[in-house]
Amino acid sequence: MNKSSNRKKTLIIGSGKYAVKVAENLASENIETVIISSKKNNRLIESEKIKIISEAEIFACKGTVGNFQLSAKIKDKEKIFEASEIIIAEDTIRKPNFADYGLSKTSAIISLSELKNQNSFEKIQTAVFVTGIKEDSNPIILKEIMQASLSMAKDKVKKIYILAKNLKVAANNLEALYSKTKKAGVIYFKFTDTTPEIVQSDNKKSIINCTDEISMQNFTITPDIIITDEKILPSQNIKKITSILRLDTDENGFAQADNVCRFPVFTNRKGIFAIGTSRKTADEKNKTEDIHSVILEILNLRNLDINVNDKAEINTDNCIYCLTCYRLCNHKAVVTKPRPQIIKEACEECGLCIAECPKQAIQFVNCSKTSSIIKGAAKKPFITAFCCTRSAGSAIKELFAGGTKLPQQLKSIEVPCAGSVSIDKIYSEFKKGASGVILLTCYEGNCYSEIGNIYANKRVQYISEFFNKAGIGKEKIALFAMASNMSSALIENINKFIKKISA
Repeated sequence: MNKSSNRKKTLIIGSGKYAVKVAENLASENIETVIISSKKNNRLIESEKIKIISEAEIFACKGTVGNFQLSAKIKDKEKIFEASEIIIAEDTIRKPNFADYGLSKTSAIISLSELKNQNSFEKIQTAVFVTGIKEDSNPIILKEIMQASLSMAKDKVKKIYILAKNLKVAANNLEALYSKTKKAGVIYFKFTDTTPEIVQSDNKKSIINCTDEISMQNFTITPDIIITDEKILPSQNIKKITSILRLDTDENGFAQADNVCRFPVFTNRKGIFAIGTSRKTADEKNKTEDIHSVILEILNLRNLDINVNDKAEINTDNCIYCLTCYRLCNHKAVVTKPRPQIIKEACEECGLCIAECPKQAIQFVNCSKTSSIIKGAAKKPFITAFCCTRSAGSAIKELFAGGTKLPQQLKSIEVPCAGSVSIDKIYSEFKKGASGVILLTCYEGNCYSEIGNIYANKRVQYISEFFNKAGIGKEKIALFAMASNMSSALIENINKFIKKISA
């Protein structure tokens, strides 16, 4: 197997113009890139800092941030590419929604994408767009439909109808575009309790029967052409890439979990970024913004002085090779050969592996990273609140700094993630005299480590059930989900908890 010396380059996985665009932007920052494309690309844009590998099939990835090794097959030859970062810049695919409306494609029933190939609308007198009747359409599709309806109106199509359920006009300028179509004579039918009946005919014009839910009048439309909306889906290549790179995906398979901590361009792995239509359905503005964001993040990453003393480390003498840490680490910072080891540059310091290690073989190099007291209790009996640094920890600090009086019996401990609070750590607070313990976590889906709050909840449930069986009282431990801007709700929940265990 040949090996390419491409370290300190950025690998871009993609076949579209945005893969090229991000490469050109990186080149302007003096960063060399290699575009790995599954398609046959025009090699004319290659330059001193941009190289294109066409018709390449990625099949493996090793390493972590700063030292990725991506394996690809190029015309039956295998090659390894080394790089500091990886950017996914794939295009989406579109699937016409004919089946949603009981239709099949004909010359008079086409998809939105096929409409773009129409050179003229001279023979069309009546056109009907159908969108979001069965399931919600998205703003990008609606924008394209409204723009197409304006083009038809300009070409003197006499009657243009848009049949829809909910109009997603929250995106930039869509409300104004909607008003513009109305002024151009486009007629909208909005369906809430009813649905249009579309009768397709092979020999004659199709017939649409519907009820205007405002006037309750019945209408029959015989359009010359029906245009259906489309689903915007991740390409098969994205599905393959996310599997190889071990990335979290959203419910549709895009290369970024629907987690506020990931926006705009982060994935669950440090040094791997997803932009534009690789991470969601995106318009031109979103794609351009993502390119600017990923450039800044790569520059920041390369200039970042990583303090390895803040990272987790495995004591190999105590490690029993159970691979619990390897399975748990959502950031893929653990490697297993020759023995389990945490790559410090990739560690995100969540502490989940520390809490779950059955042999307590993992610790932060800097012990103070494990936890730090924000506020000690001034009154006994006290209650302990473990606060995730990204949510409740920030809220507690803000309250404390603003002079808000916190409960005197509150002892608040900031932790890197609620998932780092082990069962032993919870028990230790009771041994110190705590009358109750609260874990304050991020909301599910908003946890930086993705699963830290889930594990924290499991531990609280375990202890609660044990306390209940032991007659101690399950109310002595609780978990509340918080956001960093929920200071009032945080105090309210803490006061309720204190009142409950004091009763």
